[in-house]
Amino acid sequence: MVAQHPGNPDRDGPYPSTLLVASGPLVYVDGWRTQKSLRDMIFAERRVAVPRPPAGVTARVVVDSSRNCSPTTRIVCDDCGMASVITGEQVDGGVYIDVGGRRVWHYRGGEPAGPPTVLVHGVFGLASTWGAQIADLSRAGLSLFVPERSGHGHSPDHPGPFTCEDMYAETVAYLEQEVGARANLVGWSDGGVIALLIAKRRPDLVNRMVVVSTYVNRSGECADNDFFTPIRARKPAAMKFLEDGYSRVSPDGPEHFATVFVKTLEMLDREPDYDLAEFADVAAPTLVVVPDRGIARIEHAIELTETLPHGRLAVLPGTHILPVESPELFNPLVIAFLAADPSSHWLPDQ
Repeated sequence: MVAQHPGNPDRDGPYPSTLLVASGPLVYVDGWRTQKSLRDMIFAERRVAVPRPPAGVTARVVVDSSRNCSPTTRIVCDDCGMASVITGEQVDGGVYIDVGGRRVWHYRGGEPAGPPTVLVHGVFGLASTWGAQIADLSRAGLSLFVPERSGHGHSPDHPGPFTCEDMYAETVAYLEQEVGARANLVGWSDGGVIALLIAKRRPDLVNRMVVVSTYVNRSGECADNDFFTPIRARKPAAMKFLEDGYSRVSPDGPEHFATVFVKTLEMLDREPDYDLAEFADVAAPTLVVVPDRGIARIEHAIELTETLPHGRLAVLPGTHILPVESPELFNPLVIAFLAADPSSHWLPDQ
């Protein structure tokens, strides 16, 4: 269903009256104590264990009830507004590769002969962050490439600071080496910034793009948001939530989390720092997806869309973790846009 957005003047000021926001099926929310029955109904057949919440963190499990989907459990931290995605079979088989002298872990899935599509996560993300997308994108016939950038997930950290330019160079090297053809790029948070930089500087590597919850300079970030604000404030629940996720898979060990955390905060304080006008010559058709309660200002997303020659805008109800919260809204939109030809016809056929 599509309806006009009523606006949120308390935070962002009134939205344009013509702004359209999609809505769709709700998700089933259940507490940890009764999750066993949901696990038996939905996950037992695939033998995916429902994880326990991190010690000291109040959390709940959010399970997509709109369809019998892939074995994915979404854990939402009530205290810090964040979520992790614990996935089952669809991320098994990830391997380490050498990318420009760096040891990078990546996952390959989907239809090998399908259109190459690279999922680019953001800060504190990893391959399983895309767990609620992988099965649907695979069924749509896409050939998936899901790398974990240095210092994230299974990929070891590298000396020096985290920067957008460094992530850009690492991702370009990955595309040249592993994909070797024009690819669709789906970037989340600052992963969207990396996708935009690649489309601007290396258009030979990009077919279409989707950027979600992305801002290209600090003026595009909501001053007070449920994701980065508790991280910057080092709220205990946020710290515990992130550290637990990092320690589960990082080859650098749990003691290295403090280093990665500081490097991430330092990057967030200075980046991204690009002018919108820098992306005025991006040729790739681009879908800008922004949640109405996320970290990116709605106005900034509108300006980015208007800057891009072939930009389209979708505003969906949700927060920064929209792909985790509402895959039933996000996934069909992404699939339809990536399959569209010509670029003006891309809405889901419903």
